[in-house]
Amino acid sequence: MTSFLDVLIRVGSDPMAWAVLAVMAIVAAGSLYKYWVCPLAKANVPYTTEEARSMLNRRVRHPVSYLLVMLLGMGFAIAGLFGLAKGDHKSTLGFLSLAFGLYVILTLPVRLQIKDAELKVIASAEGEPRAIMAGELRQTHRRLMSYELVIFALFAAILLLF
Repeated sequence: MTSFLDVLIRVGSDPMAWAVLAVMAIVAAGSLYKYWVCPLAKANVPYTTEEARSMLNRRVRHPVSYLLVMLLGMGFAIAGLFGLAKGDHKSTLGFLSLAFGLYVILTLPVRLQIKDAELKVIASAEGEPRAIMAGELRQTHRRLMSYELVIFALFAAILLLF
């Protein structure tokens, strides 16, 4: 346990960690902005109803980049765990790598759920079905923002406390 506390102390004193915190704040602010100016809330629909339905009915909806980025996130998380086990100056980089990997693993599926929810709103019929789908879209946006803000708050607490 003392070695993990030493890692947290090293992370708190590393200027690179503060740069990472700034990037996390920018990404969280970007998600908050996207929630506020959601194109569907502004009635700026990029697809027709038929295009959205055909996109939802595709056998493979998610791009190959999703697989590659998820594997990259898992690789960063695993590399971070091995870096933490070293216990020397590499442990700071290992902790940052672990944090980045977990961030990607948690937020990337929610980003794809937002895209799917947008397509479902476009493909749904007018009236109550569209209102229900729009509510689900807003809830998915809120989930992404909560993940990003909680991760940001935890990382900021680590930097401020250690």
